[in-house]
Amino acid sequence: MNGLTQKTGLIAGIAQINLLGSPFALGVILGTAVASEVVMARAVSEIEQEIRALSDTEKERLLRALLEELDGPPEPGVEQAWLDEIRRRGHELDAGLVDPIAADRVFADIRAKFSHR
Repeated sequence: MNGLTQKTGLIAGIAQINLLGSPFALGVILGTAVASEVVMARAVSEIEQEIRALSDTEKERLLRALLEELDGPPEPGVEQAWLDEIRRRGHELDAGLVDPIAADRVFADIRAKFSHR
């Protein structure tokens, strides 16, 4: 190929670049692209514009991927612990050991608690 050919994707993270016939791996991290000794900066506002142009489905996929990256891998046993807790609470409700609270009441209590701050 002649010239500069660049394939980029907002979510891809790694792009292939062909510069004067020599391929380089291009890492894209928070808008900063690094290829060998060449550094190209993209403004966060430019990335935000691209994100806003995505469909809702694409935005959700991107958001989930970023949150998973920030949160790191799930702790072992957490999912099972939540399933056990759900079963325990369900059993307590079914056995009449606890009284359910209507969602309207729960949300009203939360609004009242946080409106004083």
